Amino acid sequence: MLAGVLRRLVPTISLMALAGCGATAAVSGTGGATAPAAPTSPASTPSSAASAVPLVTLAPTPVPPTAPPRTTAPRTAVPLDMTPAPARPMPTARPAVGPVLVTETTTMGAALAAGSNGRTLYTYNTDTAGSGQTACNAGCVNEWPPLMVPHGTMPSVGPGVMGRLGTIVRGDGTTQVTYNGLALYFYAGDSGPDQTHGAYPGWSLTKP
Repeated sequence: MLAGVLRRLVPTISLMALAGCGATAAVSGTGGATAPAAPTSPASTPSSAASAVPLVTLAPTPVPPTAPPRTTAPRTAVPLDMTPAPARPMPTARPAVGPVLVTETTTMGAALAAGSNGRTLYTYNTDTAGSGQTACNAGCVNEWPPLMVPHGTMPSVGPGVMGRLGTIVRGDGTTQVTYNGLALYFYAGDSGPDQTHGAYPGWSLTKP
């Protein structure tokens, strides 16, 4: 009997449920109640994977190699005392004032004499012509004074002197006149021109 009653009530309960659903829809449409949220489609909702911004890794910018600074060798300053001096011109011998040698006539014939005082000139037999030296030194010159000219002076000759004139530097630094390569001397015993007291063994009268 109970089963029969339930079978008769089921249709009625179903209709009442349907009527209630319609009332609820009507109430929500009038604004009093909050309408249920519309289902969200997958296309309209971005996924967390789509919304993530991918990180871009930039390659490091290569730094060009820096060239080493150019080095210049330092200039070496030349001290003033090391600066080479300009070449000096070679001094030229200046001619003597007046002839150094002249000719004279003596009791022994023609001979050479000094232009400054006219005294007879001699050569030492021990000397070697052209050697640039003389053997008459030290005490010898007290008796046989050499014929001298200032350093750098080129002796000159007077008329009739045909031989080769020159000079040598003695051991004391003085300059002595030579004739045909032999050093010329006075004799201390001659007091004036034309005298030939020095003509004895070991010494010779100088001929033009």
